[in-house]
This record gives sequence, C-alpha cells and structure tokens, in this order.
Amino acid sequence: MRKLFLLSLTVLFSGCDAVYQYVVYPPPYVEYTMVPDMEMLRAANDSCYRISRDSSTLVYDKKDWKIEVKYMTDFQLNTYDFPDISTQKDLSGNPYTYGNWVDQKLGYTPDRFLNMKVTLYNYSTSKINLNPEQSVAETDRGDVVVPYGIARLKARYKSFEEYFTKLKGAAGSDEDLYETRMGVIRRTAFVLSRPLFAGDSRDGIVSYDPLDQSVERLKVTYSNVILGYDENNEPSRFTTVAFYFKRVPMIRPKTPGAASPALKIVKKDTSAAATVLKELIKGSLDIRLLQSDFLPSARVDQREVKYWDPLPNAIPALIENLTRESGVKAGVAMGRPEKSFLENANIIMVAAGTEIPVFSDAMIQSIAEAIKNKSFLFVDDGTAVKERTYSYETFMRELLEKVGKAVDPAARVDVVPLSHSLYGNLIVPGTPPKKSSHTLIGLFVKGEMVAVGSVNSLYQQWDGGSETTAEQRDEAFRIGRNIMIYGGSKKFSSQNGTGR
Repeated sequence: MRKLFLLSLTVLFSGCDAVYQYVVYPPPYVEYTMVPDMEMLRAANDSCYRISRDSSTLVYDKKDWKIEVKYMTDFQLNTYDFPDISTQKDLSGNPYTYGNWVDQKLGYTPDRFLNMKVTLYNYSTSKINLNPEQSVAETDRGDVVVPYGIARLKARYKSFEEYFTKLKGAAGSDEDLYETRMGVIRRTAFVLSRPLFAGDSRDGIVSYDPLDQSVERLKVTYSNVILGYDENNEPSRFTTVAFYFKRVPMIRPKTPGAASPALKIVKKDTSAAATVLKELIKGSLDIRLLQSDFLPSARVDQREVKYWDPLPNAIPALIENLTRESGVKAGVAMGRPEKSFLENANIIMVAAGTEIPVFSDAMIQSIAEAIKNKSFLFVDDGTAVKERTYSYETFMRELLEKVGKAVDPAARVDVVPLSHSLYGNLIVPGTPPKKSSHTLIGLFVKGEMVAVGSVNSLYQQWDGGSETTAEQRDEAFRIGRNIMIYGGSKKFSSQNGTGR
C-alpha cells in the first residue's frame, strides 16, 4: 500500500516539479532591507541628496540644515537598539518589532511596522522644525501609508496608544508590558516638539504600517518642513522633501558587528590591555576630563563646573572601583582640549552635559594628535534624557567621526562587537565576554580601536542614582574598568616598552 501511495505521488507531480517543491517544501523566507534608491535619486536631479558612508542612510543636505532618513531593520532594532527587551517572544517589550517571536503559520517573524529613523539638523538658520505626522509613505504597488502618532487624542491618523491598548488583557502583567512599550516610544519616537535653533539636532523613529512582501520601491515624503517662523512665532516658510528607497535582500551578520570590515581584524587588539595589566598596576593612569564650549543658552552659565562634570561623584566612584578590583591607580584632571593638557593623558574623557558641547577644529586636532600619541578617547552621557536639549548619541557619533577623520581619513565608526574583550573581564585574562545591556560605538584606525563611545550612559550608573540597581552598577563598573585598562594600556605600553 505504501509503495502504491509513493507511486501515486510520483505520477501526480510528474512534470510539475515547481508545484511539487511548493507543496512539499514552501519557498524559503528571504529577509529584506531598504537602501537608498540611486536610480530615483538621479531622476530627482537634486545635488542636495547624498548617501551615508555605510550606504544605508539617505541624506538631504542644504548646508545650513539637513535631514537624514534611514530604514531600520528589525535586526538592528532587536540587536543594537533594544537588546534587553526584544527576547521575550510575544511578551517582548520592543514596541517597534515582534522581538524574537516567530509566527508558526508563516515560519518567520513578520514586520510589526515600517520604521524609519529621522534626524533633523539645524546648522545656521534661526529656527526649523519637522512634524513627522505630515509625512506619507508610498510604494510602487500604489499603497499609501500614514505614520503613527503617540497619544490617541492627539494623533493625526493612527496612534501607538490605540494600537497597544487593543493588545492589552486584564492581567497586571499586560499593563506592565503596555507601559514598557509606550515608555520606549515616548523616549525614542520622533515627534513635533520645540523648534530647533542653530546648532541643535533631533532624532527619533517614525513608524508606518508594514509593507507588503511584494513592494520593491518606497518613497517617503515629509511635507511642510518648517524653515522659518514669523514675528508671532508662527511657522512662515516651508518645504517638502522626498526620500527614495529600494528593497534588497539583507545579509544578516552572524554576530553583532560582524558585517563591518573594520572589525574583522580588531581581534588582534582585544588582548592588548590584559598583557600589560601588571605593568599598569606599577604606575598610574592619567585621565583628562575635557572642558568645551556650549552653544549660547540662557540656561547655562559657562563658569559653572557642573556643566563640565555633570555628576562629580561618578568618576571618583569608578577610580575607587578600578583600584579596589584591579590594583590600578588613576588620577583625573579637568581642562581644555589643548595639546599641552593632553600630552600625557592615558584616557581623554568627554562627559556630555545638558547643553550640546561644541568642539572647534583646533580642539578636534588636539584630540587627534593625542590619539596618534597613543591616548584613548572615551565619550559618555553624563545627564538624564529628560534634562538634555539635544541628541546625545548623534553628538557622540559625530564627535568620533570628526576625530577619526583628523586621525586618518580611512577611519571607521562602528558598533563594537559583543565578542570584544571590553565586554569581558580584563582583570582575569582570557575571560569570555558577557552579555551586556550596554552598546559601545568604536572608532577604528587600521583595525585598532582608538576611541569608544557609550550609547547607554555608564556615567550615571557609576554615580549610583536611585534608579540604578546593584547589578546594573556592577556591570557599568566592569565595562568602565575595561575601558580604562584597555584604553590606558595603549599609551602606557608605548611609554614603558611593554609593547603589544
């Protein structure tokens, strides 16, 4: 009987291989991403358009103001942006994706939304602004999708509040999950807010309903971008900017950061600090906390020390922990980023405060020269999100890029992979990296990491605020120690002949 059944299958699908393959083996799921559409950009014939160095972000640059738009893959959002809340399957707190949940009927994880990261810069105009709810996404299929607002009563079209309210049950855990998701949205979504003055920037995520799998091209248009205000502080000048993307298969890296060519050779450098730890213990690390200028603001008296060191207990707490746990002593001095001040620095540190720091070309050059002389740059966020008037992450990345160009035009800024020793324990050589809630951005010159910026503030957790748990503080101290040991060893080894 079994032979007869198999014979029947053979006859049924004879000459119909394609149908047989579909019935028995469903077509494999291909993950896609959206990248800038060069063909459409050429057709637009506008010299203001350009593409970022990593080919993923479309930039519209008018010199005195700029808009950047990037398609955010679920992989990026789950792995780099919200790794701690994207691993609970259908209970994942990541509001922009389904996390690691898999639809059993489909066999893969579908898109929850179409997510675009938008960054608005004002370089020299008086005031500008952008309302993401006055945008629209159009596809080559003829679909027209509108963005989500946050609050149900204020949204122009749809709202996250209404979307996630419908998913809530009666249990208390459902309410907690709802608040987690809405909390992330309130912190990270791009919304119409106060005007951006010269020197300001703002970034965030704009979300639309997900695209159909058959979509090949996408156009996102931002209407009524505000370029000026009248004497009554009412918007008076507007423009419209369109951004074009095309759908291409995505090559997902096996591990975070593995896609970057700059990181393929970074393993040569990951054991450097551990090899000179004994030598470091004999000496003392020299940490230099940088003072910089601020954009004019009525809120800031530039003579106030707290703006240079927003949490004055943070660095002393790290130094005490570094000495107690590893035996490495360190001292800190505060001053302007000038050649004479940076000459002997092991660690050059920038702690961003409430107002955006401004580093002149001369300051950038001084930092770059110090890095060439084996100093190590560390950038961190010293203030709470609600207290800042700018995007810290944007500032941090741009500072690393400016310093990198001054060190070497081929320098790259990229995510530090979780396999890097900074995530391990350099006090115990060979300790494997640990899972971390912190994302680090590295500056790489010829494969060597010469600077690092923390996306999630280590500084605030060293200070031990009321919202910091003991586990979070311990992790922040571990990564902070590793940065001090790894970064400090570069100059120390070159001065003392220990080499790498």
